[in-house]
Amino acid sequence: MIRKDRKMEDIGEILATLQVCDSLHVAFSDGEYPYVLPFSYGVDYEDGHFVFYIHTDQKGKKIDLIEKNPHVSIEADIVYDYYQVGGKYISCSYASVLGKGTIETIEKDEYEHAMDLIVLHYGYEGFGYDKELIKTFTIYKITLDSYSGRCHYKIDEQSF
Repeated sequence: MIRKDRKMEDIGEILATLQVCDSLHVAFSDGEYPYVLPFSYGVDYEDGHFVFYIHTDQKGKKIDLIEKNPHVSIEADIVYDYYQVGGKYISCSYASVLGKGTIETIEKDEYEHAMDLIVLHYGYEGFGYDKELIKTFTIYKITLDSYSGRCHYKIDEQSF
């Protein structure tokens, strides 16, 4: 990382960033090029690791790729604002998190916990989702082994 002043190291700040991002981009290993897909997600911090829960159909290319190689990379970001700086250039306030980890299916008895985190993430805490319908999904847990976060917030224009 070139700009050390933009590095996020505080677990709480990283978790807060992950809680406001709209989607989680997951990169699966697919030969020469990665296969990247956006997901709705729930996030938690468990036993010293960031953990994400995503749900998907029970068939498809991503399922085949996961079976071949459970190692994934993730990215989540949010842009808060674009603004001019001293009439010289345009910048933006943002935060982002990158990570590497492993993906695995979870047991059906863990689905409610995962879905609770997903609906909480999107502001629907306590929403009465169809518990029979979620049994038709596959829910995955991504546990990060490594991660990094970056942020940049609006600079006071008067300093220019």
